[in-house]
Amino acid sequence: MKAEPLVDGQLWTLHTTGNRFLGFIEIYNNGLIIQTSNGLVVLNPPSSHSTCIEAVRTLCHSLQQPLCAMFSPGDWHHFHLVNWGNAFPEANLYVASPRVLQKQSTLKERAIVLERTAPYIPELESTCTLIPWLGSKQPPRMIGGDRSGTDRVEHLVFHNATHTLFITDHVLGPGIMGASISPNKGGFSSKKGDEETLKNSAQRVLDAGPRRVVFSHGHKNAFIMGDGTEASGIDIKERLTDAYQYFGL
Repeated sequence: MKAEPLVDGQLWTLHTTGNRFLGFIEIYNNGLIIQTSNGLVVLNPPSSHSTCIEAVRTLCHSLQQPLCAMFSPGDWHHFHLVNWGNAFPEANLYVASPRVLQKQSTLKERAIVLERTAPYIPELESTCTLIPWLGSKQPPRMIGGDRSGTDRVEHLVFHNATHTLFITDHVLGPGIMGASISPNKGGFSSKKGDEETLKNSAQRVLDAGPRRVVFSHGHKNAFIMGDGTEASGIDIKERLTDAYQYFGL
């Protein structure tokens, strides 16, 4: 496999198969590579397969740029981080929440946990805006092992120059739950008492004005929505607004 160009000289994608939710449903896994002034940053390392890791090494070599950071922006996306951390020991590794370290204890000395309400990654400071998703709770304990009412954590990443938004799990793109953008009702229900916080999270995403969305899950022909144009931005806003009715918008 190879890193596929999305926006020349700025963004590339990684698409992988074999990601089966609860071991049954193929939902795929996708990553986004961002060019920064410090080097390349990988969002959501999508697979432990050597071909995926080598695809990033090849891109780094061709651009003569280091991989300076890796970021897993959702707290359920932790399965491949140990392998990526070992493959790129010189790169900083950022994770969405302490839940990741509970699931992958060997990362406790390796990973940097982002602050819940004001996430910050220095390597992305000049290129991206991080948008915290607040007000949702984890699914029932039998699904993920989390205590009832625990915060569900996701940080959206908005690439400022290209108006590209990376979404991990709070909504799902075409082909996963329907033909458009669908709220992840099973994994991001409203946390009691935080309804206004959740509504504000949805509004922050809309206010960012995405004109292209890259979903962490989805078939290779369906995980990217929009082409960066103003017209695409209007369409994406309508689709997100419709999905965000579930979150109280």
